[in-house]
Amino acid sequence: LARHIESCVKDAVTSGTAADRSRKIEELVEVCSRFGRLDGR
Repeated sequence: LARHIESCVKDAVTSGTAADRSRKIEELVEVCSRFGRLDGR
């Protein structure tokens, strides 16, 4: 996960399109919710 955040997510947030950013944020929310890190999601 850390490697994915450091590469794909970082690139999407810093140089990607709005759709890229949104997609990567949704991926992070999904992963975090699977491991109980986000309450209410």
